[in-house]
Amino acid sequence: ENTSVTTRANLLSRHKSLIRHLAFQANDQVLPTPGDRLDPPPLERGLDDPRRLALIPEFGQSLMETGEIARAEAMLSDAVDRARANGDRGLEAHVQIVLLLLKESTDPEHRSEEALETLGSVIPVLEELGDDLGLARAYRLLGDVHFARSSYANADRALEQAIEHARKAGAEYEEAESLRVYAGSGLYGPAPATQTRVS
Repeated sequence: ENTSVTTRANLLSRHKSLIRHLAFQANDQVLPTPGDRLDPPPLERGLDDPRRLALIPEFGQSLMETGEIARAEAMLSDAVDRARANGDRGLEAHVQIVLLLLKESTDPEHRSEEALETLGSVIPVLEELGDDLGLARAYRLLGDVHFARSSYANADRALEQAIEHARKAGAEYEEAESLRVYAGSGLYGPAPATQTRVS
């Protein structure tokens, strides 16, 4: 099994608490005790180390959730170039998808074509690598694009694949995010409520 694929799946399944822990470890810091302010030092430092670079997709999503959009975008854009230079196609695909998820959330009208074009190239790579976590992200992004275009039947199909891959990867966060959009697609889309399953 691809070690980097497995590592990213495990990271995402634990999500924020583990990313915070690894951020401190990567910077040789002592973990704070409960109640301390949890502001990990910049993970962007030292990204020549592949171990730190591999954390960027998850850390980028954490930054997005806390509203640090500009920092996340700059960090992810830099990581795409670094992963490409290292020849790490899997990591490059992950970072591209997270970056596009960020752009899709802030400017869906102008980013949809970019997302579709990129997904057309990264999904085959992730399939070749057997990367269920990456495929869960990719199909969630595809579902977001179709949802933003009110193409609910296509959104449903993409999100069903996202949910399936997330479950295979044990990525609870990805599964929850896809289920959330899937429920909305079922609400607004043409499928009868009795046919919309989110369990």
